[in-house]
This record gives sequence, C-alpha cells and structure tokens, in this order.
Amino acid sequence: MIFGVSTGTLDDKLAAAIEEGTPKVSKRIESLHWLQDHGFRTYGMICPSLPVADFGEFSKEICEAIRVEKCEH
Repeated sequence: MIFGVSTGTLDDKLAAAIEEGTPKVSKRIESLHWLQDHGFRTYGMICPSLPVADFGEFSKEICEAIRVEKCEH
C-alpha cells in the first residue's frame, strides 16, 4: 500500500477557496511527513497545478514540502 496526498498549492487559504471539505494543505503535508518518518511508502501528487508567477520556484518549494526524495511515486 502506498499513501499520499494531492495539492496544487502550499497556501492553505488558496486551497480553502477552491476545495470544499478537505484538510488544510499544511495538515496534509504534516501527515505525509509522519508517514515518511515512520517508514510507510508514500507519494505526492501535485494536482491540480494552479497558475503561479514563478513555476520554477513553486516546483522547488513543493518538492521540498512533500520531501520528493522520500516519495516512491
């Protein structure tokens, strides 16, 4: 089994404006880190990818946030 989260932003307020009834992005990332820290197989899905001013910077930030090196997929 592989556990994961999806998000298109790291901004809790922006996500809340788009997604109804979902946990805050910060809580999703927190749960992903817990799973990774406890040896579970994980993935991160950057979806939907929302428009940003600097996609290169966003890509770097989101990869760091989901700890892409610990994600299996």
